[in-house]
Amino acid sequence: MSQSALPKLGVISTGAFFVVDLIGVILVSIVTAYILYRYFFKRGQIT
Repeated sequence: MSQSALPKLGVISTGAFFVVDLIGVILVSIVTAYILYRYFFKRGQIT
C-alpha cells in the first residue's frame, strides 16, 4: 500500500506546484499587461 501511495502523492504535489506556478505566471502577465495598457492609454490621451 505504501509503495503505491507514494507515487500518487508525488504526482499530486508536483501537479499542485505546477498549478501554483501557472497561476503565478498568469497573474504576473495580467498585471504587467494591465500596467502597460494603462500607461499607453494615458499617453495616447495626452498626445
